[in-house]
Amino acid sequence: MCLAEPEFVFVMGETLTPRTAPYSEREVVEAVSSLRLGIELPSTRFLDVTAVGAHQLIADNACGHDFVLGPTAHDGWRDRRLADVSMSATVTATSGERTVDGVGANVLGDPWSALTWFVNELSALGITVESGSFVTTGTCSEPIPVQPGDALHAAFDGLGVVSCAFSE
Repeated sequence: MCLAEPEFVFVMGETLTPRTAPYSEREVVEAVSSLRLGIELPSTRFLDVTAVGAHQLIADNACGHDFVLGPTAHDGWRDRRLADVSMSATVTATSGERTVDGVGANVLGDPWSALTWFVNELSALGITVESGSFVTTGTCSEPIPVQPGDALHAAFDGLGVVSCAFSE
């Protein structure tokens, strides 16, 4: 698909087992041991994603393909409202540079809310979220077009930078 999506990556420090009562956002936040930064590289076997429909894309691993796991966020990330964290991604290409901006609120309104929703959806299905799992909750910006030869640097305001380069 030649797209990149800068994302927050939550590292679970506690196992959250399925239960009848939903987990509160506070319980989910407390279960996270660290925050890392990442770049998802979605792809699909379909040439025209608009023609196949949602069910086919979900069956195609929801366009999950590759992922760049970046550094652990700088200290103080727990004191930040992640919905307010701005992200600026710079694509360096042979044709020049371009920048795409985003914000944590683009992740279902708040990355913590998205993570809590995810944990509760799995719990309702009888699926455990294991300690040590990496959970991404969605892109902070629109998907960013990239091509072989490009480099991408995504800076999360005050939290750090994750980078990657694309080869043929």
